[in-house]
Amino acid sequence: RLITPVQDKWILTEPSTYTIYRNEPNGGLQPFITRTPSVRTMEPEIFLFPGVITPRYYFLQTVKKECDFEKNQDMPKTDLVFDRQENKIYQYTVYNRDFNKRTEDMSARCINGETAFYVTLEANELVEAYEKDKLNGPLKAIAAKLNEEDNPVIMIVKPKK
Repeated sequence: RLITPVQDKWILTEPSTYTIYRNEPNGGLQPFITRTPSVRTMEPEIFLFPGVITPRYYFLQTVKKECDFEKNQDMPKTDLVFDRQENKIYQYTVYNRDFNKRTEDMSARCINGETAFYVTLEANELVEAYEKDKLNGPLKAIAAKLNEEDNPVIMIVKPKK
């Protein structure tokens, strides 16, 4: 997650710094996102990670450096999207229209310019959802052929052209 491909460039992230850089094809570095306040001034620290980057939207995730070891909980995460056109940041939740379920963390699965991200759907979850008639569209047809022991289904998400 520290190196994110974006078309012919790379986004380079160092969680403890306040600037995320873009590596240009000629080898130079350009600031991509500069955050304020600096992560070093926060208590607890909140790290920023880029995910899917489109011409209009930057999908990001914050991770708060705070653990509850007694409850065995992960560090709290917040999914954000920066709308470049409106120059605003929003929290978001993405749902799969064929399976009324929140997607996995799309910021962690950024691939390249042709594939925005992917989601792994476990076969046993799909079989159970199919049996309860909770699936629609192509995913319903795929789940009809599965059994609980099958490999996971990989959903590949591509940006609109």
